[in-house]
Amino acid sequence: MSKTLRTKSDAIKYLAEMGHLACDRIEHLETELADARAEIERLALEVENKQYTITCASEENQQLKESLADARAEIERLKNKENEADALLQKCLDLFEEQVERGEGL
Repeated sequence: MSKTLRTKSDAIKYLAEMGHLACDRIEHLETELADARAEIERLALEVENKQYTITCASEENQQLKESLADARAEIERLKNKENEADALLQKCLDLFEEQVERGEGL
């Protein structure tokens, strides 16, 4: 009878130890799961921040393109004014030369 009790006792101890090991394993897996969830959250936030940065850079790029187009238009406008001024100056020089040739100059 003592052997039977010992066997039952051993069985109970074994089952208790296995239950304890299972609980330890479950706790370990729960910790790993919590760590994984935290890492996923961190990475999701990082992706969101990078997407925001890309969006801002894209908007800034668009603004720069528009500024460049405006600057090019202004350059073209100034070139046209310069050409008009050159033509007017040339006309004045031609008139002055004509006056000098006629003796009406300075």
